Amino acid sequence: MAHSYNVRSTSNKTAQVEDIWLEPPQDPDAARTRRILRAELVDNAHSEVAWVKATLHHQKRHTSKEPWEDVEAFNLVRLKSGQEVRLGLNAAQTHQLYQELHRLYALTSEGIPKDDGSLVVAKEGEAVLVKGRARDVISEILSVASDDLWDALSAIHPNLFRAVALTKLRELRAQAVRSFEQHLEADDWIEADWQDFFESNN
Repeated sequence: MAHSYNVRSTSNKTAQVEDIWLEPPQDPDAARTRRILRAELVDNAHSEVAWVKATLHHQKRHTSKEPWEDVEAFNLVRLKSGQEVRLGLNAAQTHQLYQELHRLYALTSEGIPKDDGSLVVAKEGEAVLVKGRARDVISEILSVASDDLWDALSAIHPNLFRAVALTKLRELRAQAVRSFEQHLEADDWIEADWQDFFESNN
């Protein structure tokens, strides 16, 4: 099944992922507490694989109309000998955390996103940036689709999501090549322009 993540670029080397609710209830509006995964995608100069930073948060609210708030943090420096701080997860939350981390690493497979938008993990280990109308359509499908729909789509075309993601990726790369050739021939870019181009098309 495809999973969509809203991502906000915070620098050339970092991007913030929208908070992920671990095991949301059937009626989210009725919930007054929740556990979330807060993740950041980072271009880690010290590792070729460790590109996700994550923290777990316990949040609360008094009514469904109020925004979620992080429970006040406790300074671990104040811990005394024999004391500890725990944030327990049940089995379902732990399993979801494992799956979410796996998919978050897939979001970095093509580098850190340079633009704000929705990233869709269409197949394990693969992700594609989706914007505009396509993002809205995919988000709508994700919100209403059942497992039966994904099973049916998979039966019709087993590699559908992979094909769509790769097609989009090829289009973006072809467009970058055309832009490269155009400005190389026109000789109208200065060094800063080329640097921006290569940072955006790494």
